[in-house]
Amino acid sequence: MSKSLSGLILSGLLFSTGFYTGSVSAAEVVGNSGVNKLHVVVTGAKNRRGKIVLALFDNEKDFTKKPYREMVIDAGDAASGAIFEHLADGDYAVAIFHDENVNEMLDRNFLGVPEEGVAFSNNLEVKFSLPGFDDAKVLVQGHSAISIKLNYL
Repeated sequence: MSKSLSGLILSGLLFSTGFYTGSVSAAEVVGNSGVNKLHVVVTGAKNRRGKIVLALFDNEKDFTKKPYREMVIDAGDAASGAIFEHLADGDYAVAIFHDENVNEMLDRNFLGVPEEGVAFSNNLEVKFSLPGFDDAKVLVQGHSAISIKLNYL
């Protein structure tokens, strides 16, 4: 089920809910609930300035609103990616944005359209609506790896 992009942006739920807490090492342990890992490689950054904010979601209800885990890495390290560790077996979705000016929020134009790069797992396109959790989810069992390409609208 897709959500209205304008509704979600106008309500301020996409990457502006305060889950951005600062920089962590890409290899830092984030949590403690299982033995699996999800390695997220970020591609398509238009420059190496700023930070890449990664949010991991474990259910539809919280998708794009309340991340299960989050990490922030330097944009210059995006190709190395980030590793979410200690995950239980299951479905997870990832949402990312490129905080180029490090103001800890996704900058938007007067229409509410993101001015910084955004992306979702499975490289789903953001056009007129955000993807749903079921479209963005990836199965994590053991050590899983995905590549997500940033999109600049």
